[in-house]
Parts: sequence; structure tokens; C-alpha cells
Amino acid sequence: MRRSTAQFLETRLWPDHIWLHGPVAADAIGLLHRGLIWTLRYDAGRLLGEVTVPDLLVTGHADVVQRSCEAHAPESALLATLRGEPVDVGPLGTFDHRDVLLARKARGHTVEPQDIDAYAAKFVDPSDAYRVDVLRQLLALAPGRSPRSLTDAPIDVRPDTDVELLGVMDFVTTGDREGCLRRLAGALEQCEDLPVARAAFRLSELAALCRLLTGDDATAKAILERAPLDTVRDAWRAIFGEEGEARIQRDKNKVLVAIEEAFDGVPFPGEPHRSLFQAQAADSWAGCDQSRDHKGRWQDLPREHILACQFALPHLGAESLPYYLPAIMSFVVREHDVPRPDHGSRWIFDSMEYHLRFCLRDARLREDAIDRHRLLTREQLAAIACFADYYRCSPEDRMRWHAIARGAAWPT
Repeated sequence: MRRSTAQFLETRLWPDHIWLHGPVAADAIGLLHRGLIWTLRYDAGRLLGEVTVPDLLVTGHADVVQRSCEAHAPESALLATLRGEPVDVGPLGTFDHRDVLLARKARGHTVEPQDIDAYAAKFVDPSDAYRVDVLRQLLALAPGRSPRSLTDAPIDVRPDTDVELLGVMDFVTTGDREGCLRRLAGALEQCEDLPVARAAFRLSELAALCRLLTGDDATAKAILERAPLDTVRDAWRAIFGEEGEARIQRDKNKVLVAIEEAFDGVPFPGEPHRSLFQAQAADSWAGCDQSRDHKGRWQDLPREHILACQFALPHLGAESLPYYLPAIMSFVVREHDVPRPDHGSRWIFDSMEYHLRFCLRDARLREDAIDRHRLLTREQLAAIACFADYYRCSPEDRMRWHAIARGAAWPT
């Protein structure tokens, strides 16, 4: 990061990137001050701005485009042009043709009228005629020389805006660091009165802004900690990258340990109690024996069995639930937020969410839930409450699970 940018961003220990063909290290803040970047976000701990190839070529940042092509488009005609190699534009599509002509101008070469005529000939629809005019305008703007430093442009400071609108872009387009810090404090106070989902979204934005303004990771993390983890997992990953992933894993490990300790030693239910594959068959009003079922420790239940029996959980009775529930909860903790092509319908994740709900308006469902959980110990119920704290569960139902774990009666 250039020092002139660091003067108002204070300490910045992470690189800036821009997105062309892929993320490329660049002065994203400086490019935004020049009016080039139209969006800015964190991506796995990196500050990532998005900008178009024509924008960079017209403003003379051909070196940035060349680095991008070398990393992500090594066989492209654009890279060959930037390296000074001859390129036949005849076979190129319209976008590639345009970029090659702009690259020639950016490298100081003359673009002849016949080059533009060849570009125009590729459009058969009269409504596309404006594209040729746009190219002429871009070529007229292209300097054909290296630009000034990206970060030496003056920064305009605008008046305070509504704190509800405060976001990352609000600062980087103005550089009003002190004003944004004041509004950041006000916006954090407002989050107290917002619904959970809206508050989580705002806190994610404000944590990103705090990190950008101050470089203070501890304070930015503290902002995210104000929201339930299940509502801001994506923000942890996007803003803090590997550190955010480690934060999420710590919560996973806490739940996994609670489940392991509470249910360790629970044996396979055996006949005549329903097994996992029998419960799956019951969902289709069918039957089967227990020949396919895993009968060892529940901790060793193959994940393939869980994926093959995603509709089984509601059909497991009181004798079977203590064996299969910890295996399913542990699977959900490990994999609910990991994209895998073999999750199939992903119903198992919704099924676990439904299992945590208290159906208090339906007497039959309430009595069924009481019966299914009657053999669980307080320690095992406490592990379910710990899982409810981590997974998708309403605040009211979380409180109910904790109350039951403390010995309270099933809620009415």
C-alpha cells in the first residue's frame, strides 16, 4: 500500500486486490478515488474492488491489466497486445476486439480508422451502433502513457449522512475518516433496536468499515461478536479469512465436545427398536431389516448412512434417538456450511432445524416430542441446548432447551 493512502487508513496489514479476470493485487482504494471501482468488499480477508478492463486501459493502468492477464488469462490476445506482440483481431469477439484496440492505444500505438471499421463490421444489429461510438470515445480518452500516482488525487469530504446508510463505500469514496468514525459509533447504537436479521447485516457492514478505517481487527471482531454466530458466519469468513474460519471452528469444536461427552457410550438400540434404515423406510410407509445398519459406536456411523437416510430423524423413537441424534447433530455441525455435491436434497439440515422447534400448539406433536426425549439425561439435553445455541434455532426455543436441560417441565 502506498504511503499516501496509509496516511488516512493508518496501519493496513492486508493487501488490496481488484477483480478483472480474477483477483489481482492493486491499489484498490486509489483506483476507487479515481472513480474506477464500482464496488468494494472483503473476500476471505482481502479487500477486493471490481473494475473493468476498459476503465483501466483508458486511464493508463495497463500494467495492472497485464498482471491480471498473466495470472488468469495467459493465452489471451489482450496479454499478447500488452506485451507488444502482433494480434489478428479478425477472429476475436467484440469485447476482446475492443480491449485489444484499447491496449494498443494504452501502449502508445496508433489505432487506425480501418481498425475501428473492422470492429464496427462485427455488429449486424443497428441498435449496436452506439458501441462503436463508445469505443471512439474511449480511444480519445486513452492517454497512451503512464498515469500519475493513484493516491495523489484530492479527497472530498462530504457532510454526515444518515447512519442507517453508512457503509464501506461511504468512506472510501470520500476519505472522511473522522466523520465516518463518529457515524460508526452512532450506527452501532442503532443496531440495538433492529430485528436480529437486520442487525446482523448492519453489524457485518460496520465491522468491515471499522477494519477499513482503523486496521483494528480486535475492535472489528468485537462488533461481529455482538451478533449470533449463525447470522454472521459469512461475514467472519469474508472479512477475516482464515482467522474468521478459525473463529467458526472454535464454536463447532465446543458443540462437538459437548455432544461427544454427553452421549459417549450410548449403544446401538437393536431389535425391536427402529434403526436408521428402518426409520428411513418408515417415511415411505415401507419396512426393512437392520442388516444394512451400522451397529458400532455412534461416533463411527458412516456419513454415507446419514446422507442415505435424510428423512429418518422424525421416525426415530425414544430408544433409538440417544444413539442416532448425537451422530446426526455432529454431522450437521461439521457439514451444514460446507458445500458438498453429495449432500443430495440437503433435507437432513432442515430436518435437524425442525427437530429443535417446539410445536406447542399441536397437542399430539407436543406429546410425541416429550415421549421421544424421555430417556435423555440432563447432560444430553444440555448438549442439545448447546447445539441449539450454534444451529438455526429461534431465541425462544433456545431458552426452552436450556430450561429443560435444567430440569424444567416440557413447555406448554
